[in-house]
Amino acid sequence: DYFRKPIYTYSLKQGIMAHNYTSLYYHLIFSTKKREPWLRKEYRDQVWAYMGGIARKNDMSAIIIGGMPDHSHILLKMKPKISVSRALQLIKGGSSLWIHKSFPKLKKFAWQDGYGAFTVSKSKIPTVVRYIKNQEEHHKRKTFKEEYQCVCRYCVNDSASITPSLSRRVGWIGMSRESRP
Repeated sequence: DYFRKPIYTYSLKQGIMAHNYTSLYYHLIFSTKKREPWLRKEYRDQVWAYMGGIARKNDMSAIIIGGMPDHSHILLKMKPKISVSRALQLIKGGSSLWIHKSFPKLKKFAWQDGYGAFTVSKSKIPTVVRYIKNQEEHHKRKTFKEEYQCVCRYCVNDSASITPSLSRRVGWIGMSRESRP
């Protein structure tokens, strides 16, 4: 449950906080190498489940994972001890290795080097979850490139689009030049 009560105590008399509290949610977006459509429907659910397992194994919580044949979206809750780049290194690297072993037809599969990372406030988690769940419907209207540019520009197009309040810090975090739309 991503709405757990914070674990902290604060004493006005003592003026100290006894426990640390963080609420770090990221909407992570990354594509397949050259945006090739490797992740057909027959593979996707297994790949998303495996990626969720990598997150759990590394003390992260994947709230939802989804995407299309050429890209993935993850809403990830993380602790401050792991950086976004390290989290994605683990998830992308581990899933790529597993894909090669599990699906011989995908031996040339690879993830693009870069990624987009967008912070998400707790109040907007349901909106992001809905957005990720509705990827197939959303991509009937927009390509991955259009979608990504839209997210980066605080695009507000319709109810399925990312809204400006989903992220206050948007940019090319960790994106190599070849990954940028």
